[in-house]
Amino acid sequence: EAIIDMNEDKCKGYSLELSFGGVTVEEALFTWYYNDSIFHAGIGLDNIIIPLGFGELNRTVGLKISEQGCVDSSLQNVTVTPNVEIVTNNNEGCTPLLVDFEANATEAINSYIWDFGDGNNSTIPIVSNEYTNSLTTDISYDVALTVTSTEGCTNTGVMDSLVLVHPIPTVDLSFDESDCNPMQMEIYYEGSANETDSFYWDLSVFEADEIVVHPGTSKGPLEIKRSSEPTANIGIFVVSEYGC
Repeated sequence: EAIIDMNEDKCKGYSLELSFGGVTVEEALFTWYYNDSIFHAGIGLDNIIIPLGFGELNRTVGLKISEQGCVDSSLQNVTVTPNVEIVTNNNEGCTPLLVDFEANATEAINSYIWDFGDGNNSTIPIVSNEYTNSLTTDISYDVALTVTSTEGCTNTGVMDSLVLVHPIPTVDLSFDESDCNPMQMEIYYEGSANETDSFYWDLSVFEADEIVVHPGTSKGPLEIKRSSEPTANIGIFVVSEYGC
C-alpha cells in the first residue's frame, strides 16, 4: 500500500519531506510525483524531499510503488504557509512622518492585516501611515503584517523598530522677556536640542560692537552689551542632526 507519511501541519513549508509509511517485502520501485509529473524514481527510494516552488495553486504530491508486479499509488493535496515581505519607503525622518508600505507574498493572498505599531491598522496590501512624535526623544515602531492565502494558510511577519521618527526640537532662551535685564548679559539656548544640532541666531538688530561674544551655530553663550536701544528682538532657529 502506497502510504505517504507527511507532517500533520495543514500548511507546509516550501521544502516538503516525504517518506513511505508502509512495508515492502521485496525490492520495490518507488516513483514520487509532484503536480502529476514524476519528480524522482528509484529502487528502495522510500523517502524524498520535494521543493514545492512559490506561488503555485492546487499542489499535489503522489507515490506509486511497484513490487513484484503489484502496483499501488496514492495522491495528497499540499498547501503551504506563504512567505511574507514588508517593503517600505521613507521609514525614518522627522515628525510627522508619512511611510509607504507594500506587502509582498509568495502565494495568492486572500486577506492582509497590517499593525503599524502606533494603534493604526489596515487591510490593503499597499498603504501609507503617518507617524507622529510629540516627545523630545526618538520613537521607533514595530510593524507587523499578517497574510492569509486563498488556501487558508496564515503567516505573520514582524519587523522590529522598522520605523524611526525623530522629534522637532523645542526652542527657548535663558532669559524671561518680561524681566528687566542688565545692559550686558549672557544668553543661552534652552530646549531639547543637543550639541550635535545646529543653532542659527538672528542678531540683526544689534550693532556690531554690541555683540561681545557671537555663538556661531552653537547653543551659546551669546554675550551682548546693549547700548543703542532699550529693547531688542533675538531670534534662534534650530535644526537637529536629522534635519528636524
